[in-house]
Amino acid sequence: MDFYGTLADWLSVWAKVSEKIIKEKLKTLAREIVEAKLNDKFYHVPVIQELNKQRGVYVSILVYDKVVASAGRVRLREPLYKAVAEMAANAAAQGIDSKALSPRLAKDLKIRISVLSSLERVQSFEEIEIGKHGLMLKLDMHNGILLPSDAKEQGWDVTQFLEQVSFKAGLPKNSYKDKYAEIYKFTAEEF
Repeated sequence: MDFYGTLADWLSVWAKVSEKIIKEKLKTLAREIVEAKLNDKFYHVPVIQELNKQRGVYVSILVYDKVVASAGRVRLREPLYKAVAEMAANAAAQGIDSKALSPRLAKDLKIRISVLSSLERVQSFEEIEIGKHGLMLKLDMHNGILLPSDAKEQGWDVTQFLEQVSFKAGLPKNSYKDKYAEIYKFTAEEF
């Protein structure tokens, strides 16, 4: 019996170490791509076999702990490592275009990756938990998405969160109340 307890403990530790290694690989990949973009260099994305699952992902670039650029997708048809690479490149391009990023800031930037769960249609606003759920709103040709951390960091309540996701979609603040609005919730693992 003691052997199984020890084996279970070892497997639990191994899973945590493995997860930490995978997260570090993703962050390193994103950082190398951002730095290559900042220095106008090409970066070849290596194949990372253990990251072949398809998940929604957001990559945020922070300078002095403030988000200066981000890019992401909710639904993907490509492996997670490729999505992280593409979103890191898109966020870097956005930051360079807006002049929020430059090569001299490379040493001060941080990368935050948010791996998203699948979307779940919101049936009642009472289901939404600040700090746990992110939101996506779709209405006509508009859509907007906010991460769980957005509401928590801004101190929004559920109504403010819904209003802000409406703004993010380029719509008036009460658009979430429209009978044709589709609101989805999701969770995100941020690292």
